[in-house]
Amino acid sequence: MKTARKHRQIRCCIVGCTNIGKSSLYNKLTNTRDAMTLDYEGVTVDCRYGDMNLEDCVVKLIDTPGFDECRKESNKELHDRIVRNIQRTIKSSDLIIHVIDAVTGYNSEDKRWQKQYRSLDIPSIIVANKIDQAQVAHEQCYQLDNTEIVLTSAKSGHGISELKKEIHSR
Repeated sequence: MKTARKHRQIRCCIVGCTNIGKSSLYNKLTNTRDAMTLDYEGVTVDCRYGDMNLEDCVVKLIDTPGFDECRKESNKELHDRIVRNIQRTIKSSDLIIHVIDAVTGYNSEDKRWQKQYRSLDIPSIIVANKIDQAQVAHEQCYQLDNTEIVLTSAKSGHGISELKKEIHSR
């Protein structure tokens, strides 16, 4: 008689600023086109949920709005809703994929949000996306955290297998 192998589940959210490829990365990892990907702000205001299977692991992926998706001064109510969505998602996650721009590095919003999830002791993976637009990742990318970063291009698929291995190892 065969026994069924038990799958572990990881709840993993993808966070970062606007237009750095969070939704494109989500689509690559879930092998879908569920998340909208457009080059202007305000597209993602709610979280998107999907699954990724990795060997003995089911990863529940959550694509979050950008930290700076809706500027507070332009629409405070929407901004507050986005902030609450991101905070709630981070608090309920087992792992954070924090995406930063490989060309420009991180910014003050990245630092502020990183401080929040680190205070909750939630492990994270720093992903420098858009590596296809840079010869090498901006040196600042390596200064956001004291861990290795994963270099990706969600557009071309570069680094996706390395990212999956990193997620699975957590």
